[in-house]
Amino acid sequence: EKLSAMWPGLQAEVIKRPSIAKSLICFVLLTAFMFLRTVLNNLVPDEPARLKLSKARQELQRMRLYEAQGVEDKEQVVLRAVGGDKVCKVAEAAQSLLPGDPRFEEAMV
Repeated sequence: EKLSAMWPGLQAEVIKRPSIAKSLICFVLLTAFMFLRTVLNNLVPDEPARLKLSKARQELQRMRLYEAQGVEDKEQVVLRAVGGDKVCKVAEAAQSLLPGDPRFEEAMV
């Protein structure tokens, strides 16, 4: 009745063309379901507390393992390129980075 007062020709249009009524019902239900989905997405967390605790525990274990590593445990990176049976001359001529170079990082020992 309130809707009829705001839009007096609505009831007459719905009787003449029922497709308008179906479209209106569809729009209202779609809007209601979208609102409900948004509310549920905000209320229910994506990750349960148990999973968050497990991830935090793994991160702590990873940090402790990294801190306990010695120099011999660290990975040594060697640049080597092979073409045919010969070592690439460019790879052999590559120089290692020296302190002062912006890409140089000190070893974390």
